[in-house]
This record gives sequence, C-alpha cells and structure tokens, in this order.
Amino acid sequence: MTKPVLKRVPAQKKKAIEAAILQKQRVADENGKIDTIYRLDAASGRFDVEFSKAFQLSVAKARRENKRLTGSPDVASAKK
Repeated sequence: MTKPVLKRVPAQKKKAIEAAILQKQRVADENGKIDTIYRLDAASGRFDVEFSKAFQLSVAKARRENKRLTGSPDVASAKK
C-alpha cells in the first residue's frame, strides 16, 4: 500500500490551477441525465495543472451534492 504525502501547493501553482481552462463535454447517460465531462490531454505540458483543476471541480460538485442531500458537505453515509 502506498503512503500519501501531504504538502502545500505553492502560490504560483494555485494561481495556475485557478486560471486553467478545461475542455468540457456534456453527455447524456442511459437515463437521459446530462453530465459534464472534463477532457484532459495527457501529452500536455500542463497536465498536472489541468488534472488538479478537474479534481478540484469534481470535489466541489460532490460537496454541493452532499450538502443538498445531508445538510453537511463532508459527512459520509452510514455503513450498511
């Protein structure tokens, strides 16, 4: 198992992540629900910045959904 390493993101990289513009594609799933997919270019020299931006947007979306359902953005559902 790998050991996660936590460290602060430098201010310059934070600004680059905030300014990153991602390609979006809206697709419908089998139920007709529209979802947004972020497209990343693995050969890009800015892949780390684009990946960080996509991850940040995904986490924000999940927290909004959790808050809407449970009233708290960081509470996990009870185990069954």
